[in-house]
Amino acid sequence: MKHLQHVRGKWVVRVTVPEKLREVVGKRELVDYELPSDASTRG
Repeated sequence: MKHLQHVRGKWVVRVTVPEKLREVVGKRELVDYELPSDASTRG
């Protein structure tokens, strides 16, 4: 998966915001570092 990366023992999701929505969102990309690293805790 190109949006999911394993960085320093944690899973990170990075998604680029489309140009038309960047003014509304206020960011070029959305990043979430709070993903569970253990398979037993993922839903």
